[in-house]
Amino acid sequence: MKPLNTEERKKSFTSFLLFFLVTVILIIGAVYFGMQIPFKQNERLKAQVAHYQQEQAFADNFSQQMNETTILLDSVNKNGTQATIVDGLISNNIKSLNASILTDSSANKELYQNMVQTLNQLQLAKTGLRNSSGNDQDAAKLQQELSQAKSELSTCQMQNLQYQQMLKSNTTAAPQQPR
Repeated sequence: MKPLNTEERKKSFTSFLLFFLVTVILIIGAVYFGMQIPFKQNERLKAQVAHYQQEQAFADNFSQQMNETTILLDSVNKNGTQATIVDGLISNNIKSLNASILTDSSANKELYQNMVQTLNQLQLAKTGLRNSSGNDQDAAKLQQELSQAKSELSTCQMQNLQYQQMLKSNTTAAPQQPR
């Protein structure tokens, strides 16, 4: 006993099997690509984290060198320090900061360059202040010499007046002789 619609059954079974395979392939493909995209995103996120950590390490190193430089700048004009040695250390730190900026691939290069430029200007201002403070001492010394010279001048003027009065009194007391 063979069914009369075997052809229709075979056709229906093959179309069912075909649709079933297409559906299974679609589901497996969706799962496969669903698993691949997070792996790619994960790799991209790892790269971003590594880049961020590299920038953070650079920022920490830069900050540490900048703090050392500002400490040196604060102490350069204090009494008892050898300004030329400290200035040399400051200059070396500034050169080191500039070199590290040039080798880094940070997005904030302009910010770091502005910081280094500000440190350089501060060093120049400290040098100018140190030079002008010596001029202030010279000015104070010259002011003291001026006041001393003025007192000597007034003393000499007093003596001159006394001598003139003595000269007048001597000329009036002495009889006039004919010429």
